[in-house]
Amino acid sequence: MTHMVLPDMDNHMDYSDIPIENYKNLAGAIVASAGSDYRNACENLVGLYSMIKGARNRSRKLAKKISTNLAELYYCQRFFRSGSYAIMCDIDGEYVIDAVIKDTGLTEDMINTCRDYYLRNADGLEIEEEADDE
Repeated sequence: MTHMVLPDMDNHMDYSDIPIENYKNLAGAIVASAGSDYRNACENLVGLYSMIKGARNRSRKLAKKISTNLAELYYCQRFFRSGSYAIMCDIDGEYVIDAVIKDTGLTEDMINTCRDYYLRNADGLEIEEEADDE
């Protein structure tokens, strides 16, 4: 039987010798990753909107893609509006949100249309898996 060795809780790690630049670099990487994720979600939703405008049939697979990208969009927006983001970056989060939306061409109508399509077509989504036909 393998036993897990727990660290000695009386000997706390001392992080005071880690240069502040390392923390700044980590914060920058977190913000950059969120920006990239947000841009990808916006671009994907623009493409998905185009797909559902011409869709004749219901598709749980398409609804799943919409769900994933809407979740990422909302998650990133929450992050850009958070206190954590404000600590990590001097650029206003609302500015980032608006700039990416404008740059990608995503509109509220597109978001609402995608969300409505998801709500109409997602029944059984977590249970049923469709074959990948791409």
